[in-house]
Amino acid sequence: QSLAPLWAKRPDDRLSVEGPDILIPADRAASWAMALHELSMNALKHGAFRTPGGRVTIQWEQPSHGRLRFRWIERDGPAVTVPAQRGFGSRLIESLGRELAGCASIEFDPAGIICTIDAPLLQAYEIL
Repeated sequence: QSLAPLWAKRPDDRLSVEGPDILIPADRAASWAMALHELSMNALKHGAFRTPGGRVTIQWEQPSHGRLRFRWIERDGPAVTVPAQRGFGSRLIESLGRELAGCASIEFDPAGIICTIDAPLLQAYEIL
């Protein structure tokens, strides 16, 4: 649901979402929603969705029971350079990783931002 407004604006192949259906526990949902919001707004203002051909791929998997590995990958947007200092968004994403008792990293690949969050879900339930 957090991505619904973004999906509505990008009904074409510019946004790809890949992963099994999962339920995020209520005590972790706000942190995940904040991370998705920050990544989405950054893509619209500065990243892949700023240019007509830019694309975002969102992937997640459960590498082991109770863990979630999430990746946000931007491609074909403006060239990315490593910032001289960490901005608010980078610090927010990294702090959310810690809040989720996991880790978050942002790679400033020249081809596009790659954000990875690996965190426990605690009570992960797969939707059948």
